[in-house]
Amino acid sequence: GASSSSSSKLLMAMSETVAASYIVNPEDLSTLKQVQYTDGVPGQLTTAHPSIVSDGTLINFNRTLPFGGFHIFKQDPITLQRTEVAFVADRRPLRPTWLHDFAATDKYAVIIEQPLYMSLLSLLVNTPASHLFMDWKPEDGVKVHVVPLDGQKAVRTFACPSFFFFHVGNAFESEDGKYLHVDLAAYDDAQILLDLVLQPLQSPRVSQAGELLQQISPSQYRRLSIPLQQQAAASAMLQAPEPIIQSAQQHQAEASSSSSSDPLGGYCEFPAINPARRGQSYRYAYCLSAVRPTNLGNALSKMDLQTGMGQTWHMPGGAVGEPVFVGRPGTTAEDDGVVLAPGVGPEG
Repeated sequence: GASSSSSSKLLMAMSETVAASYIVNPEDLSTLKQVQYTDGVPGQLTTAHPSIVSDGTLINFNRTLPFGGFHIFKQDPITLQRTEVAFVADRRPLRPTWLHDFAATDKYAVIIEQPLYMSLLSLLVNTPASHLFMDWKPEDGVKVHVVPLDGQKAVRTFACPSFFFFHVGNAFESEDGKYLHVDLAAYDDAQILLDLVLQPLQSPRVSQAGELLQQISPSQYRRLSIPLQQQAAASAMLQAPEPIIQSAQQHQAEASSSSSSDPLGGYCEFPAINPARRGQSYRYAYCLSAVRPTNLGNALSKMDLQTGMGQTWHMPGGAVGEPVFVGRPGTTAEDDGVVLAPGVGPEG
């Protein structure tokens, strides 16, 4: 959200185009005005997931394409004035990477350039692509760009084995300052994009016996660890993100029930934390999870990163959406609060 110049608080509603930013009234969510930028930060696309650092500044990026890249900027929460701090060029100028979210701390932004490329031909004339209007090229691997937010130091780039993600849960530095940890809900590939189109959600494939054959792709809450005290070259290779919560390494699509050793049901999406712990080490996270067999996320889980265990809530026949943690006013306990999530019951 953003504040107006007066003492009353206003909210900024955002989507993934720069033009789709509006100031809304928090009392009734009525639209007050469209945000008009005159600060010169280029880009037609953005992300609806700005990061808020400890002083209230918003961190986000705009995208230019083709022959463009990521324009990372700081944004004043009062005036909404943006200041570009770095630019990361697309590795394929004519096939820009699609990216929904990114990580940030007080010192760094992390742009994870996954090998999912927008097809300009598909966007312009609706020619087929492997994943909606995009193509998945896992042989390219992932590029991890660490962007110092002081605008003084150079961007460092690492290579990493392929994975796909939508959402980041948190990012923070290790206690000794040697690593920057990025925690995210990660998939082995981009099949989830095809799982979430209308057909498999409305009419999933089932066997003659009525068993669900078309389940939602497995994902895990994983940690990507990036060395901060090493001069990185483009060829420097990171380890793939490692699972944080106890889980079977993979849930096969034909699995008929969730494993007792996997409290998330082989699915983690929309990771959320106590906002007071953003950019810091933390113990608890919350996510959309699964009680299988299912073709969509249908449960909520609390993850204990210290023990590696989780707890899950599920309403049979129902479905839930993105969780948000709201802390109890005045509390100091990280998990003292409530989790809010939209949902529907088995009767709709």
